[in-house]
Amino acid sequence: MHEEILFTPILGAHLLAGVGALTLAIVQVHLMSRGSKDHKKLGWVWAALMAFLAVSSLWDLLGDGLLSIPAHVFTLATVIFLPLAIWAARTHRVVLHRNAMIALYVVLIAAFAALVAVPGRLFNQWFLG
Repeated sequence: MHEEILFTPILGAHLLAGVGALTLAIVQVHLMSRGSKDHKKLGWVWAALMAFLAVSSLWDLLGDGLLSIPAHVFTLATVIFLPLAIWAARTHRVVLHRNAMIALYVVLIAAFAALVAVPGRLFNQWFLG
C-alpha cells in the first residue's frame, strides 16, 4: 500500500535548502575562481544552507525514528566536515579546505541520490513515481 508523505513547512524548507545548496555547490565548483570575494560570500551562504540541512534533517529523524538512521549518516558527515572546512579556510589551510569541501559536495550529491533511490521517500515518489 502507498503511504502518504506529510509535506510540512520544515520539510519544504529542508528541500529548498537542499536544492539551493546543490545549485550553489555546482556554481562554486564549476564556475567560480577559488579565493575570490564572490567565492567567499557564496561559500558562507552555502555553509549556512548545509548547516540548516543538517539541523532540519534531525526533524525527520525524530519523525521516522530508527528507520531513517542510515539516511542520517549524511547529517553526521556534514556535522564533522563543515566546521573542519570553515576552520581550514579561516586558517588558510587550502588543501584541507578543498578536501573537506569536496567531501561535503560528494555527501550532498550522495544524499540527493539516496533520497531519490530509497522507496517511500518524497523524492523517490516525485522522481520515480
